[in-house]
Amino acid sequence: MFTIENIKDKDLLNRIVDEETDQIFKRPGRRGRSYDELRASVLQGKVAELYLVETGKYKFCDLKYHDLYNQKKQIIEVKAYSSTEILPPFVIKDIRKIQSLDWNKSDWYYYFGVFEGVYTLHQRIKLK
Repeated sequence: MFTIENIKDKDLLNRIVDEETDQIFKRPGRRGRSYDELRASVLQGKVAELYLVETGKYKFCDLKYHDLYNQKKQIIEVKAYSSTEILPPFVIKDIRKIQSLDWNKSDWYYYFGVFEGVYTLHQRIKLK
């Protein structure tokens, strides 16, 4: 378990959150969310990604729309949702969607539940 306070490089966190939020905000598919709503959502996911990177066992993926590489160069899709459920139905739906996308090369899906700012890794699911 960890929180945003465990992130060492807060400047990097803010920079990558702002970059991704700006990209999403400019696209039509943001479902009417405000910039601040988008930023909060992006921040929640990027905390989990950066925490994994800072462990030294993961690196940011250089492929567009992909999150991380593990030490075996397998691609990890990282999701962090405000939920305490171990495997909620929306995660199963998300996994099926990812598996159906021809362009998505993710090998693994990591699902973090976030409750009161505390991140817990609930699932590591092999996609391929």
